[in-house]
Amino acid sequence: MKLRSIKEIRSLAGKTVLVRVDFNVDIKNGRVSEKFRLKQAVETVKYLLKHDCRVIVMAHLGRPGGKLNHDYSLAPLVKEWRQLISPFGVKFYPGKIDAGLVGRVSADKSRLIMLDNLRFNAGEEKNDRKFAEMLASMVDFYVNEAFSVSHREAASVVAITKLLPSYAGLNLMDEVNFLSRAADPKKPAMALIGGIKIGSKFGVIDTFVKKYDVVAVGGGIANTFFYAQGCSVGKSVVDKKCLGKIKKLSKKKILLPLDVIVTDVKTKTKKRYHKLSWGKDICEPDEMIADVGPETIQMITKILAGKKSIVWSGVFGDTSIPEFKKGSKQIMTAVADQVKKKNVVGVIGGGSMIDLVFEMKKNTSLDFISTGGGAMLEFLEQKTLVGLKSLIKK
Repeated sequence: MKLRSIKEIRSLAGKTVLVRVDFNVDIKNGRVSEKFRLKQAVETVKYLLKHDCRVIVMAHLGRPGGKLNHDYSLAPLVKEWRQLISPFGVKFYPGKIDAGLVGRVSADKSRLIMLDNLRFNAGEEKNDRKFAEMLASMVDFYVNEAFSVSHREAASVVAITKLLPSYAGLNLMDEVNFLSRAADPKKPAMALIGGIKIGSKFGVIDTFVKKYDVVAVGGGIANTFFYAQGCSVGKSVVDKKCLGKIKKLSKKKILLPLDVIVTDVKTKTKKRYHKLSWGKDICEPDEMIADVGPETIQMITKILAGKKSIVWSGVFGDTSIPEFKKGSKQIMTAVADQVKKKNVVGVIGGGSMIDLVFEMKKNTSLDFISTGGGAMLEFLEQKTLVGLKSLIKK
């Protein structure tokens, strides 16, 4: 798949460009926990600025539900973004994007402008054309530098490409080029799929079972399998909408946890061990599955040996709590050790995965780190994404 790159735009000088980036990062105590996604947008934005463009950057953060909610403002990211994009300055426009704000931004001659959370507008997640028209009215070109949201039909990803000349950013080009090569894995191959964004990932498991020798599942994916088997999972993260999909899946290559760590929902301080062979009563009503257990880690580590292709999206525990990072950290060590070997390809993706790999300083051990988790899996399944189709060269 060949995309139109920003480097193919003949005349950029004096033009205004709208760049969709992914700044959906964890913010703790007003600080960004990991700047990887912010850094991945720098090359494209600096390229445009150095070619005498005026640039407007837009992104989303979390799920504010289509309403203005200051808890989800991008304001805490502005300082970090200014440091990364230096020596260029940044003019930030806080609040909901409306006609008044669009008018002020259009009249502002600042070289680099950053808008607040796109999801303050209900039209963003509805792929609303009117909202896209409002965004498009400020600029001459559109650039997608947000691979990780390119699997979503959002106004800033899909609808806007129907209104403006549209191009791929430099990092998005790198992601597509690498993942296109990884879409046909060298055998034997193993995929690990976890996390709490369950629905979108279940769609790819069927394809992965056909392309990979083994698919290990954890996190909310594994919880949903347990629930489908009649296990008591208490308040564990589960997507009941996926139960029908589980019935249709071939289970031969799917690897479920052998044991788990359970905690109380209220404080997440209590901890106990449960082995699946002991029975289906995993959790009490006020408990949840927080991590995989030692036998599961040992099993996955053993199966990783000898694999030539390894893809991992989504952590296997509640990594917001240090105590429940242990499973994912030990599996990450095993993955990194295997990928270091000759002719082995290792790819990871997704927000929590990115945080984990940089915290452990395993980033140099991997061949590629994708900004997307669900988007990466969907691309490896389909070799395209809904947000990329309008960028394909004709």
